[in-house]
Amino acid sequence: MTDRAMRALELLDAERPQFHPELDVSDGALEDSFKDGPQAAGTPGQRSYAISREVLEFLAESAKPGQISLETGGGYTTVVLAAASGQHVVVNPDTSSNALIEAFCEEHLGGANIRVESGSSDSVLPRLADSDLRIDLALIDGNHSYPFPTVDFHYADQILNSDGLLLLDNTEIRAVDIVVEYLTSEPAYELVRHIRNCAVFRKVGDRSLGWMGQSINQIESGDVAVDRLLTTMAGRMRQTVHYNA
Repeated sequence: MTDRAMRALELLDAERPQFHPELDVSDGALEDSFKDGPQAAGTPGQRSYAISREVLEFLAESAKPGQISLETGGGYTTVVLAAASGQHVVVNPDTSSNALIEAFCEEHLGGANIRVESGSSDSVLPRLADSDLRIDLALIDGNHSYPFPTVDFHYADQILNSDGLLLLDNTEIRAVDIVVEYLTSEPAYELVRHIRNCAVFRKVGDRSLGWMGQSINQIESGDVAVDRLLTTMAGRMRQTVHYNA
């Protein structure tokens, strides 16, 4: 872990900044505020939807100064990845949160190599995939509504270098767990570890898109299907316990 990354962790512990708005939405659908495009949602600086400390430490240790990282969403992870990486790309439609995060980095870290893409990931990521951008670490933690996690993964995979890391947070949410289920049977990725409710994968090859050859599309025998169901249920129970801890 570099001194700069460690400094970012210490600052977040000490300052406890609040980058996100508190919105009065009955179903908790913050993402619904951005369906008409990027904007300042609510009054900024009222809440922090921070990822777990364990994940922040993993990011601080894994991202390297000579690498490029990317995330969908934004918050404490943006500060850590911007401090640890050579360049960090954040895709987030909440313009007010983006401004607060950039200001925090500028004030406390003397600036950071942040490239802010204010917009919904389903419109920004296809454009990035068509560019010459290549990344070494991707964190999917933006819009958790289906099918966004799948869309985010699809395009992040196209720009993720071989041996790069892919993290998916909030695996207790089914829309995210679908991607995790797919990746656990995808030869192009290997599971590195689970950190509470965050799954970490490493890209080890290129995906094959022939649907008949994909394990997720195979018909399983009764015993195999039951074993998979029990394993999935046990995993979700562990994730729920960790999430509520």
